[in-house]
Order: sequence, then C-alpha cells, then structure tokens
Amino acid sequence: MAEELTKEAKKEKKPRVAMPEQAPQIRARNFLEVPTGYTPEMAMEEASRCLQCKKPGCVDGCPVGIDIPGFIKLIVEGDFTKSIRHIWTMNSLPAVCGRVCPQEIQCEGKCILAKKGDPVAIGNLERFVADWERENGTGALPPVAEPTGKRVAVVGSGPSGLTVAGDLIATPTRIQLRNLKPGTPYTAQVRLTHRAGQPFNIVETSVVDQNEDQPEIIVKPIDERAYRIIINGTVPEEARYVRGTLSIKTDIDGEEVKKINYYGNIVRN
Repeated sequence: MAEELTKEAKKEKKPRVAMPEQAPQIRARNFLEVPTGYTPEMAMEEASRCLQCKKPGCVDGCPVGIDIPGFIKLIVEGDFTKSIRHIWTMNSLPAVCGRVCPQEIQCEGKCILAKKGDPVAIGNLERFVADWERENGTGALPPVAEPTGKRVAVVGSGPSGLTVAGDLIATPTRIQLRNLKPGTPYTAQVRLTHRAGQPFNIVETSVVDQNEDQPEIIVKPIDERAYRIIINGTVPEEARYVRGTLSIKTDIDGEEVKKINYYGNIVRN
C-alpha cells in the first residue's frame, strides 16, 4: 500500500508557484518592483519541483555555469545561507541575474519539466536567496585568499567589472579558460600556497569533470610552501563547454578539501 502511495506521489505534478505581484491600483502609485518576491515557504515549495537530474540541462543553459540543482536542493532543505554561497562560487551577482536574465531561453528553457509543463522557476529562486541573504543574512563575505602583494586595476563598475573584482579577491577559486575549440587540448594552471605561509605537502588531488572526461593532473613543487597544479584535458567534440572542479587535500588542513572550479566556453567556427 505504501509503495502504491509513493508511486502516486511521483506521478503528481506540482504546479509552478506564481510570483506575487503588487496589485495594479497600488503599483500605479509607486516606483517599487512589481514582483514582490517569494516567501521562504513559497521558495521551498517551488524548489521541491526540481527533479535533481543527473545530467541537468539547466546547467548547460546557464552562461556562467551555476550548479542549479545544487543551490535548489539547499533551498528545499531550508539552508538559504549555504544556497547563496553555493551560487557565489560561480556567480557574483545573483540578485541581478535572478531578475534580468532571460531564463526562459537559458536555464529554464532547458529544464526537463518544460517539455510537458512549466519549468522550475530558477530565476525566482535565485532572486529569493539573494534577497534573503541581504535582508536576513549575517553580512559575512565569502572566504578570500591571502594577499599576494600584487594589485590589479579593474576599469568600470558594471556587471563585468564587479564580477572580475569578486573573482580576483577570492582567487584561486576559479579558472576561466578561453578560446577553446572542439577536439583540441586545453591546460588550466593554478598556484597553491598555504594561507599561513607554512610548508606543506599535497596528499591528494582529484577532478570531477562535468563532461565525464578524465583530465590529467600534474603537481609541480615550486618550493616547500608553494605548488603549481596543472590540469591537461581535451575539449569534447560535442560539448558546449568545459567545466570541472579540482579538489586538493594537504597534510596540514586535516580533512579540509580546497575546491577550485574551472570553466570555459567552446568556440566553434
């Protein structure tokens, strides 16, 4: 009997949670946003519609490669703080993107639910966690790397400039690969130093590649306090992007694992 109820629950299609809006007679007299945003309960209900696909098309449709199922799963669990920090690893401006990105032709357009109904409201959920963090969060910033003594000037404070500044202050957490072409080799490199300047050894490295490729990892000591880690791979012929996560464990950080994301769009002639 319980198994039958479970099967019925799986067949049940949850409707998309509509975004609340100001009434016309009210919004006609102010300059506030017309959509008022999800409540936590609404966000968790909408997030529960996500199927957590093993090969999520929504990620393919996202220009910046956000782990969409990952941040949505955290909303279902009610951990909005972890959800926004998960987005921040790939996108510095979720409050903006959740509002103005054309989700209908990008992430939501690739959602499997869109084939027979309404896709998961990914943009609304991204907006929700960004707004929740602004209104209810601690204000704590994501971890930043130790100063290198070098300075970089970013000209312009638009979306691109802010994103570059955010990535630079948190380096090395993300590697951007450029001018990738199908079937050609690519190389990503990162220099790793310990935050306290202590000597250390790298005891374990691994790569999870979202194209299910197995790039080669080469670890080259620079001195006892620094290493150069090189990832050598080949751009898949049919893929639209190269994306993966390098995990590194050292002998002085215990069980802590440092994760470095790499990403690159593929150029086709």
